[in-house]
Amino acid sequence: VGGIQDGVFDFSALVHAAMEMIFPLVMLIYLPNMPACHIGIAHDARGPNNTLTLHRGSSLAAITEAVRLLERGAVDAMICGGCGNCINPSFLARAKTHQFAAPVDDPSTLPRPFDAARNGTLPGEGAAVFILESREFAEARGAKIYAKVRGYGMRTDPKLDHSKSEGVGIRQAIRGAMFDAELSPDDLGHVNADGLGTLDEDSREAAAIRAELGNVPTTSLKGYFGNIGSGAGAVELVGSLLGLQHGLIPPTRNCEQIAPDCPINVVREKPQPMNAPTVLKLNTGLGGRTFALVVEKV
Repeated sequence: VGGIQDGVFDFSALVHAAMEMIFPLVMLIYLPNMPACHIGIAHDARGPNNTLTLHRGSSLAAITEAVRLLERGAVDAMICGGCGNCINPSFLARAKTHQFAAPVDDPSTLPRPFDAARNGTLPGEGAAVFILESREFAEARGAKIYAKVRGYGMRTDPKLDHSKSEGVGIRQAIRGAMFDAELSPDDLGHVNADGLGTLDEDSREAAAIRAELGNVPTTSLKGYFGNIGSGAGAVELVGSLLGLQHGLIPPTRNCEQIAPDCPINVVREKPQPMNAPTVLKLNTGLGGRTFALVVEKV
């Protein structure tokens, strides 16, 4: 190993040895802005190119930023989404930090969002990308329009020990998005929750949903994908957008018995008819940052 000479570690020797061992383009392998960079190159996209690294909130934060550019008239269209790869050694090495579930004989039964037997999440990987554009631009090119953004909200619950947070930031993010969208809880078809499958996170999120939205139908799709990290919001939003096309709420997988500390209307077992063509998507990242996005079928 570089840095060890004659059985003795020498830091100055490590510096020179390490430079010879490291692949010269290694930085390009893990820089978070590489996906956006390569997509821009591949499609000759010359608009604003930015990458937001906010853990599970990254995708919704990126969508919100793209919408703001459209609202200001700075762009006509944006390629926007998120990706995450949590199945890698550096992520798995911090298993306790990410509250991974205990091993079981059948991994497909994990994670268990809002379930009485939930005990942690599982890592996943995936990506989803959307074309966001002004209504006029989309109609002019004959695009199939899946939904429109009605409103968004972003708040932070800055607790040094986030496990002691009471979910105030989640409540305020929901309230902000609903106010921006000019909607009431009765106008929502369903909530697509973060639903990580951990004890503290699910309980806190469920309490916030109940307090702000009452008995609105709620689902979480992490039972299908696991925790995709930065790509979670985008991939999970796809599930609700497809559900909007069919008037159905996708069910929460692995939620067999709703936990007493998660007093919300969890959609389980099979798809449920949607009473309104609107969705509130929620994701919370590390540090208590919560992002809420309201979309409506066109």
